[in-house]
Amino acid sequence: MARYGSGAALARELGLTRQAVSKAEAAGRITRAASGEFDLDAAAIQYRLHTDPDQQGRALGQQRASMPAAPVTTASEDWHKMRARAEALKSDLEYQELAGLLVRREDEARAGRALAASIVTQLEPLPDRFAAEFGTDDAMRGKMRQRLREELDRIRAAFSGAGLAEETIGLNNPGTGHA
Repeated sequence: MARYGSGAALARELGLTRQAVSKAEAAGRITRAASGEFDLDAAAIQYRLHTDPDQQGRALGQQRASMPAAPVTTASEDWHKMRARAEALKSDLEYQELAGLLVRREDEARAGRALAASIVTQLEPLPDRFAAEFGTDDAMRGKMRQRLREELDRIRAAFSGAGLAEETIGLNNPGTGHA
């Protein structure tokens, strides 16, 4: 369960001054919940992720004079590199999402099934229409209808082989387009 509190409560939680919390909020490094209070756990994570380790050390130094300031080490440089990589990855993912390159598998499968169902629905009446229009007599119409139905069965088999479930797109009953 989330714990909520004021800026002062967050400052106590992080070992900072209220001013340091206010500056972090003004800079957008931490945010308040919809209620107007800080989610103490989420804000602590935001602060650690979005605040430079050197600045965190300085802020802690303001509160606790006995603590030595965080030394400038390779850890700080590593933090900058990791942050830059994470921001680049985030930007790349945002671009891919906007460009429509990121698609959920379920959405893709659903779209495929809908397309297959639409195609079969459009093809289903063709044997009867062609036989009626181009058949010269009943025997010729029957042969034409049969040949076109065989071709539709091949199409159904191709859809089925492509992983489109027959019961989903209504391909079980070849004459009607309905399961």
